[in-house]
Amino acid sequence: MKLTAALCVCVLVATARPAAAQLPRPPRPARPPRPPAAPTAPAAPAAGLDTSRDGGHQVFSSYADGFRMRVESQGFVELTEDRRDVKSLSPNGYFELTSRGWLSLFGRRYVVRGNPDGTITRQLFVGATKRPLTDAARSWIGDDIARIARQGFAADARIKQVFAQKGASAAFDEISRLDGDFVKARAVMLVLDDPSPATAETVQLALSAASREIGSDVEKARVLLAVMDQQPHTAAVVSAVIASSARISSDFEHARVLLRVADAPDAPADALPALTRAATGIRSDFERGRVLSALAQRQTASR
Repeated sequence: MKLTAALCVCVLVATARPAAAQLPRPPRPARPPRPPAAPTAPAAPAAGLDTSRDGGHQVFSSYADGFRMRVESQGFVELTEDRRDVKSLSPNGYFELTSRGWLSLFGRRYVVRGNPDGTITRQLFVGATKRPLTDAARSWIGDDIARIARQGFAADARIKQVFAQKGASAAFDEISRLDGDFVKARAVMLVLDDPSPATAETVQLALSAASREIGSDVEKARVLLAVMDQQPHTAAVVSAVIASSARISSDFEHARVLLRVADAPDAPADALPALTRAATGIRSDFERGRVLSALAQRQTASR
């Protein structure tokens, strides 16, 4: 009994002891401030092409691969046969080419002015300093002008001139030297828009250019729609448009061309089976259905 009572007293004493006070946790060390982000270098402009025209005034800008060119001209500008310099200018007209690399400190400026007597004056500036037109300077000026010519500068006048003087084949050879689907499509449509009726050769060359020279489905469709809008709907023309549309990957653009054929009231009936076969090749159920529905309505109306 004494032992049991002693144990009970010990337990009570142990239970009654206050719990040891918990020491406060040391504060967390402050995080060092983040270093400021390094300034971002200005991004070079993406490759592109801008043009604007205001009567005889034209501004043409091109930028690609860290290199920017800008042309401002007034009046008619004719380039040399090799498209490496200015051949002639309207009296009191001018041509100013500015080129500059993205990281270059000084740009180059080539200025050609048309004089009232029909002659032209040429000047070269690097920065603000006038420089002589040496052979080396003429070489890179020629490279710059050839580049903007490929990108479409003065292409309208050049294509019209070649077409009038040398015919459709030479005009489409010139078109094949241009860069960019939009520029090529514009040039093809320019030939189709000539006041003189287009020959079968011209139409065939236009459709061939759309199929082989132009990669963009949108621009391919623009050319084919222009053929449907501007040329007589003979069996040969309509069949060629349908065949060329097979090279359009976009279901929407493909259907757009086929719908124009289906909606043409004077499209020959002999072309309708080929149109039906072309429509079944469209992957999209919606776009295929649109064309087949238009064909069904046409056949119903013709009964």
